[in-house]
Parts: sequence; C-alpha cells; structure tokens
Amino acid sequence: MALDKKVKLFTVLLSGFRHRWFVYFRSRYTIRSLLSRKGKCLACGRCCLLNIPWCRYLNNNKCQLGKRKPFFCKIFPIDKKDKILSGVSEECGYYWEERE
Repeated sequence: MALDKKVKLFTVLLSGFRHRWFVYFRSRYTIRSLLSRKGKCLACGRCCLLNIPWCRYLNNNKCQLGKRKPFFCKIFPIDKKDKILSGVSEECGYYWEERE
C-alpha cells in the first residue's frame, strides 16, 4: 500500500474516531459547537464518500435522504477540525464564524 493511501486511511479513521469521541464523551462541547454552526448541508455526498464510502443512500455520489439522515450524518461536522480531518473543508456548506 502506498504511503499516500496509508495516510489517507489513517486520517479517515482518526476523523471517525474523533467524531464519535466528541459525541459520546464531550457532549457539552458538541452541543455548543453544533449550536454555533452556520450554513446547511449541500447533500453533495462528499463527506459520505470519504467517511462512509459504502453508504447505501448514495446515488451518483449524492445523498438521497435529504432531511431524513441518520443521527451521525445530521451532526457532521461537529466543528471546523472535523471538516478538515475528513477532507471536506472546501466543499461543505457548514461553517463557523471566527471569534474575535
């Protein structure tokens, strides 16, 4: 396996682990961050392709569920770092305003 593929695999695994860690063990942070999240899901399927490539709700790389998404999909991304680690930072419609 090439180094790039190993790094990508590690990053995807780290992103998934971090996401779940924050949901289960850092719930206050997760709630605060989600409440300050702006924008909306573009249903582009990019985060699914990178994090759950076997998702059965992807059709032509687009999410077919719309607002009926599972819990973990609804709360993705938790914060800006979640977007960066998952590799969707530019494509995702969610954002957080910079604090002064």
